[in-house]
Amino acid sequence: MPAHREPPPPLTRARLVRVLVVAALALVVAALVAPLVGSADVDLRAVLRGDAPLDRAILLSARLPRVLAAILAGGTLAVVGVTMQAILRNALAEPYTLGVSGGGALAAALAIALGIDAVLPLGMTLPISSMLGSMSAMLLVERLASRHGAFSPGVLLLAGVGIGVVASAGILLALHVADPLPGARVLRWLMGGIDIGSPDLLWCSGPIAIVAVGVLVGRARDMNLLSAGDDTAGSLGVDVARTTRSLYLVASLATGAVVAIVGPIGFVGLVVPHALRRVIGADHRLLAPASALAGATFLLVCDTATRVAFAAREPPVGVVTALIGGPALLVLLLRERRATLL
Repeated sequence: MPAHREPPPPLTRARLVRVLVVAALALVVAALVAPLVGSADVDLRAVLRGDAPLDRAILLSARLPRVLAAILAGGTLAVVGVTMQAILRNALAEPYTLGVSGGGALAAALAIALGIDAVLPLGMTLPISSMLGSMSAMLLVERLASRHGAFSPGVLLLAGVGIGVVASAGILLALHVADPLPGARVLRWLMGGIDIGSPDLLWCSGPIAIVAVGVLVGRARDMNLLSAGDDTAGSLGVDVARTTRSLYLVASLATGAVVAIVGPIGFVGLVVPHALRRVIGADHRLLAPASALAGATFLLVCDTATRVAFAAREPPVGVVTALIGGPALLVLLLRERRATLL
């Protein structure tokens, strides 16, 4: 018999501020440490004195864009995970398992493999193709899961898994027919990494992801009502189908914007909301903003630890999140099975 868990205290303004301040402080500490350590440590005092031009170049050209990419990607993916779990009322839902990341990855991989990723100025080809891919996957999944204007959460999850499998097959086909150099770029990008090199993609896709996250966090009340069930939400004045569709659309846009920058990094939207839910509860007014901060910290810490542990031969951070998220997914599946049996 599992030990009794005390429910988290009710949400008050003081508790909201307290939790978010702690999460923000953790992110600030991680963001201050991350750019200074790695295969070559950076002497910040020497940089500030102007005595270390090489350290300054490493800090400004490589480390800071990487930190910004980790914060943006981690926070966005965590909030999107919270949103999808609220829509489906299923802790296993997140962009990676629902095929949304896969759709964006397929479109972006095709752009790279075909050599058209630099067609538009300012690096806009990848963000546009990735967002179109994510939205196409979302629309297809929605079409498969809707019946008479209503959604079946279970069918939506299964359809997302199926779309993800098809997208993976399409990516493998693109790798097979691509020339060696573009194929190598696609393969590296598919592993999910925040060593982005140029900050151009950040300036193109970042604002889209930030606005989308702001919209999702602002819809926390709707997430609370959807989590309570369609009947409850409808009785309280929520247009369930319209609200679900709009949240899903914004989440898909956010996912596509992030995938364009860092590739299909999986399981951030699974691990972070699940861990926070056990600590602070399931009220999305607190869970959504806390997930944004904790997701950013989680991905930043994963990347920093990888750089320190593996130095010049570091694996992409997507590999690390998969190693963490895979077992977490199995644990969730076992808990779902145990709850069903009980």
